[in-house]
Amino acid sequence: PGIYLQNLDIYTKFADNNTVDRNIVNTLGNRSHGIALLNALKNNLTGNIITTTATSSYGAYLNQSYSNFFISNTINATATNDVFLYLSGGNNTLINTTFNKSDIGFNSATDTSSIAVKYYLDVTVRDENNVLMNTTNVSIYNVSNIIVFNATNITNGTITQQVLTEFIQNATLKTYSSPYTINTSKVRYFINSTTINLTTTSSISLTIIMQAENGTPTISTVDVIPDSPQTSTELNCTLSATDPQGDTLSYFYQWYDNGTIISGATNQTYFCTLSGCNRGDNYTCIAIASDGTFNSTSKSAGEIIENTVPTAQDADITPNAPLTTNTLTCGFTYSDADSDSQSGSAYLWYNNSILVSGLTSSTVDAAYTTSDETWFCQATPKDGTDFGTPINSTTEAIGSSAPSISSYSDNSNTTNPTNVNTNVTFSIT
Repeated sequence: PGIYLQNLDIYTKFADNNTVDRNIVNTLGNRSHGIALLNALKNNLTGNIITTTATSSYGAYLNQSYSNFFISNTINATATNDVFLYLSGGNNTLINTTFNKSDIGFNSATDTSSIAVKYYLDVTVRDENNVLMNTTNVSIYNVSNIIVFNATNITNGTITQQVLTEFIQNATLKTYSSPYTINTSKVRYFINSTTINLTTTSSISLTIIMQAENGTPTISTVDVIPDSPQTSTELNCTLSATDPQGDTLSYFYQWYDNGTIISGATNQTYFCTLSGCNRGDNYTCIAIASDGTFNSTSKSAGEIIENTVPTAQDADITPNAPLTTNTLTCGFTYSDADSDSQSGSAYLWYNNSILVSGLTSSTVDAAYTTSDETWFCQATPKDGTDFGTPINSTTEAIGSSAPSISSYSDNSNTTNPTNVNTNVTFSIT
């Protein structure tokens, strides 16, 4: 009546549709079976650990019981059969259960009882890069070449968990369904046939690697170098690509300017010219790898053209050989690859190699100069956005100006030129 423990065993009599799980049972006395089912139907016994030691104490004893499931149990009868069937009973199944498979006993050779031994199977299908494969066909055949499972276009690289029969045994016959053959197929991949033998392997998590007949190349990275290019820069499209079969790869390139295809720009490099590469333009390279049969998925990278700093040459002070009366002017030859006009260039002035504070324009008034001083200027070009590299002018020495008479006085007697008491005064600057 019901399910109860008796002599440390699990005893089920005239009970159906029960669940018994996660028990640890050790029996010592005679006829103290670990699990005993009598006239029991459709019971699930899961995760139990059963040990018996007496010669008349079976690990699992089934008497006129049907359609019971033993799942993931461990059964060990040290002195008798691990599993014993008495009188007629059928459709009892051991799934993923650890026990001695040669230690199944029957009441007599004419007993019609039978038991099935089965195991779970999980199949995962991956490619050579260990990536789960979708749209793969999987079929499973038993030892008699009878199909027991078939699925087309599996998703996430896995099939639903299968329960495969190793053998079915009665008092006189043990019929094997193992080994099994698992076939996997996919367009452009070699068919994979894998054999598993449940006689030597229990619960199975099987990973099948599919090899491509001619795998598609893969581009992992694309980069446009250098970073922060300028209008006169040579752009270079670099990439890393692999092929599953190690085939030699060729590459195809196409350059775009702000999303518009550049006609004829199909080389790995693209040289920016003044008329073609403008500051602020986004230049993109799209690359494809090919093994001669299949092309990779395209991959792209791009760079925005940065401002090109201006340059200064031939800095000079004018006038040459200046005098103390001259205004000094710092000039240079300005150039800019972007055709930007000069705007905001900076100037510094040096007197006898010492920086003169406060003089930051392109000119120096004569009031700042003295005879015999040496002056040079430093000019830094600017295009309104960025400064270029500073350049020093030649050095100029300040010369003395010629003297001049600014005023004079004459007290001579013009009416009497013989008068020698004459006084003439000059003022010279």
